[in-house]
Amino acid sequence: MRTNTFRAETAFLFYRQAAKFGMGALLAASALLGQAASATEAPRQTMEVTLTVLKSCSFTTQPLAFGEAATDGNDAVASTTLQVTCSNSTPYNITTENDNLEMQPISGQGGSAIPFSLYSDEGRHTAISTSSSLSGSGSGSQQTVNIYGKVAGSVLSSAHAGNYKGDVKLVLTY
Repeated sequence: MRTNTFRAETAFLFYRQAAKFGMGALLAASALLGQAASATEAPRQTMEVTLTVLKSCSFTTQPLAFGEAATDGNDAVASTTLQVTCSNSTPYNITTENDNLEMQPISGQGGSAIPFSLYSDEGRHTAISTSSSLSGSGSGSQQTVNIYGKVAGSVLSSAHAGNYKGDVKLVLTY
């Protein structure tokens, strides 16, 4: 009960003094009370937050199918896509593991191996090999990249009829 009486007496004295000195005293007292409250605030510190985003790249391939080709001296051409995902602004290069790109006759069919070439452009002028790459820059999202293939017409004109198959190991560096 003493606490409530003390609070009531303090409030009464405060307002009595404020009435004596006017509203300015009341505002000044309020400002002083506000400063006293801010002086008792909890301590604050700035915490540094860091993150390192690593360069990364991956890719998947789709088959390159030349289909059927005649031995009339015309080139056989085909295209396929790669799905490349690299961190944003990360440059990448795709090359072949070796330069001996050829398809072998499937058992019991055809004759000798048929060589072919890979290109990074539809006109088939810029080869992809161990020393020449398909280049790009990552966007942070999956990108579709085209690869073009060609079997020279001169090779086809001397090829034996049959089915051929080969594998190409592609290398992604970044």
